[in-house]
Amino acid sequence: MKRVTKGLVLAVGAVGALALSSCVAPEPKVTPTKVASPTQTIAQPALEEFYSQKLQWKGCGGEFDCAKLEVPLDYENPTAGTAKIAMKRLKTTSEHKLGTLVMNPGGPGGSGVDAMKPENAPYFFSARVRENYDVLSFDPRGVQNSEPKIVCRTDAEREKDNATYYDMDTPEGRERGMADAKRLGEQCLTNSPEMTRFASTANVARDLDIMRAALGDNRLNYLGYSYGTYLGAIYADMFPARVGRFVLDGVLDPAADINEVAATQAKGFEEALREFSKQCQERHADDCPLSGGTESGLVQIRTLLDSLIAAPIPARDGRELTASLGFTGIIGNLYNQASWWQVLMPALSSAIENGDGTALLQSADYYNSRESDGTYSDNSADAFMVINGLDYTSVGDLAMWEAQAAQMEKECPTVGKFFAYSSLGADQWPVPADTEAKREVNPKLDGDILLIGTTGDPATPYSMAQNVRSYMSHSKLLTVQGWNHTSYNSQAPSCVLNITDTYLLTGKIAPDEGGAFCKVS
Repeated sequence: MKRVTKGLVLAVGAVGALALSSCVAPEPKVTPTKVASPTQTIAQPALEEFYSQKLQWKGCGGEFDCAKLEVPLDYENPTAGTAKIAMKRLKTTSEHKLGTLVMNPGGPGGSGVDAMKPENAPYFFSARVRENYDVLSFDPRGVQNSEPKIVCRTDAEREKDNATYYDMDTPEGRERGMADAKRLGEQCLTNSPEMTRFASTANVARDLDIMRAALGDNRLNYLGYSYGTYLGAIYADMFPARVGRFVLDGVLDPAADINEVAATQAKGFEEALREFSKQCQERHADDCPLSGGTESGLVQIRTLLDSLIAAPIPARDGRELTASLGFTGIIGNLYNQASWWQVLMPALSSAIENGDGTALLQSADYYNSRESDGTYSDNSADAFMVINGLDYTSVGDLAMWEAQAAQMEKECPTVGKFFAYSSLGADQWPVPADTEAKREVNPKLDGDILLIGTTGDPATPYSMAQNVRSYMSHSKLLTVQGWNHTSYNSQAPSCVLNITDTYLLTGKIAPDEGGAFCKVS
């Protein structure tokens, strides 16, 4: 998940899940098989020059090669300029490769090119998958290494915005929030006019289909994490005849509107914090800064956040930990349980017991892509705003938002206020969003899509995966017990790894093999 920006909440960050613990099962013996050729053809005569382009691959470090895909800026007017999509690939040496497996790590705004580092590729893709596929990731239009790149703000402006807290329970706070949301939208439209109009997820899905053709694949094989699951679902809805093997891990419900996403995420993070408070006191009592039981521990975290609204606390570098940065530092460490104990627990100890905001500020900086010199290493925050601004419409009016905020703060007293009034920011966006972007997706497919949901996922809560499974007929849901955001990687529990790898290699979804830990439905 990317941070809540001016009330425009939306899900969901790049993969952060570490390995879960489980018993180890042997790898299943499977014979890799190619995806069947589609029975339907798709004619795109106006886009023929894009679909037939020859990619110019060049080495870009180690075993990787890189290329840029040319796509129309505006699909309704394909001759009015182009965008270039950055791609990075690790080729298999197999003579019997199954094709290319395309991965999106999340966001929106996450850089797949930057994620494909030598040390990361073996994490995202198991050895069996790398042996049978070329594996590739990319920067969606407007993101980091693609052209044109979304740049709305200066680093100094991002610094100020990241630290600012809006008290949305007051008319004054809402007025400030609306004014700044409007300012941000106007800055994006002025500084990145092309992408602020054309960086929607639907256009990224169209880019993906051109990418598929340029790679020489009849069907797209795809691995999407978090926001990448939404992109995958939209692609499947738009190009069902071209869907190959699709794994959607950490499911963002494509039918959920902006208010529903915010409320669901608030519950997810509240529950994760509750579990953190419980385990912290029961299993790490000597080092835990919380006391008095689970609910008392949550009150202590809430008291810290409330105190930061009134008076930020200092950090050792001369900066201050504000309420917004404190919230970011906390939730950024809830994405995987390893961070609960390695980072969050000592950071809360420093803040609560010593009044030192350094560690939580460092966590917020990492989450926000801020370097120690005050510069920002990527454009993920600006891209996040632009893409969500085109995908999510404002829903309701002030009276509805006030009622929803009261309900959210009642159900999620620790974090609810940071997720409330999400429509208020969307209402100020200068470019109209696609009113059909949020919808139930139930494409007629030749096979099933594999959905993966983790029961305690805070950023894309499990209920979203359940809901998508209920209306997507050609899908199966792999349920994984745990508290991480996303589950599949090369270090995943054996049941997750074996079920997912078997699907990617054969198209078959294996029966349950993990008992209570993994379940397919």
